[in-house]
Amino acid sequence: MEESSIDGEIDHISNHTLQLKSVIVDQINQGVIIINSRRRICYANIAFQKMSGYTLNDIIGKSTLLFSTSTHHDHFYRVMWKSLKRKGSWEGEVWENNAKGQPYPVTLKISSYHENGEIYYIGICSELTQLRQKHEELHKLAYYDGITSLPNKQLFYQHLNTTIAQSRRYNHGFALFYLDIDNFKCINDYYGHATGDHILMSVCKRIGNVIREVDFFARIGGDEFSIILPQIQSAEHSEKVAEKITKILSKPFTIKKRNIKATTSIGICHFPSNGTKPEQLLHNADIAMYHAKSKGKNSYQFFSNNSRRNTPNTTRDNKHPLFQML
Repeated sequence: MEESSIDGEIDHISNHTLQLKSVIVDQINQGVIIINSRRRICYANIAFQKMSGYTLNDIIGKSTLLFSTSTHHDHFYRVMWKSLKRKGSWEGEVWENNAKGQPYPVTLKISSYHENGEIYYIGICSELTQLRQKHEELHKLAYYDGITSLPNKQLFYQHLNTTIAQSRRYNHGFALFYLDIDNFKCINDYYGHATGDHILMSVCKRIGNVIREVDFFARIGGDEFSIILPQIQSAEHSEKVAEKITKILSKPFTIKKRNIKATTSIGICHFPSNGTKPEQLLHNADIAMYHAKSKGKNSYQFFSNNSRRNTPNTTRDNKHPLFQML
């Protein structure tokens, strides 16, 4: 075979191989971008084009500065390129600009390779926006109530333990409110669960309007709620908050042209005077709440030894799932 024919065959095989590589890379779901030693873009697969909003014609031959955002300073990129030159690879999270100039996060893994005496860098990236959204959705399902959107009992217990630790460290007191909606079962039975859910949401909205942003408000049961009020040093402050809540809930709720009354009974205890452990505080606030119910509902009571002695035998013991989680 003549030499020119052999060279032509080699060129044909090389071109075919390059086309085949391009087809294979375009099947990858992750974004792939190839840049040269001058940091100019040589190639980007279809996934990268979809992710960034750029076409190949938009970016071919362009500098990688096209994707830079103000999120990262020059030092960030110097460290990246230093690692590539020293180790031949770099991996981490990067914010990049898309074709609309909007920043979006990606995980990026860059590796260097040599071909025909030239150094190239292959970047493989996955967009984090969808992954983070999925993580946030799962977190919301695990730690937030589906009806009221308040933190649920799992997140409440975590926050209660954190508040106790911080209060011990900084020598602060805090108040724990235990709330139960009066006659909620009757509301559910008479008006239906849809109306009951509406009542729950309306109650939460009213309470949310009278407590501070730093207060932690959670739904820990069907019609049971709890509020952690950090850095409360006096019973007078707790009393003012309890009065605001009972007052605002004393007004009927108008649902489907019907006025429905949904008041609350509140039990109040304080750290550290009424307990220093989560189960102690919850149990004592629960006792005080039942004492409030026994006084005629739509009221609040502070925990005391008298309330322990005088409260009817309807409070939960430590075998209840509510306390088992602590």
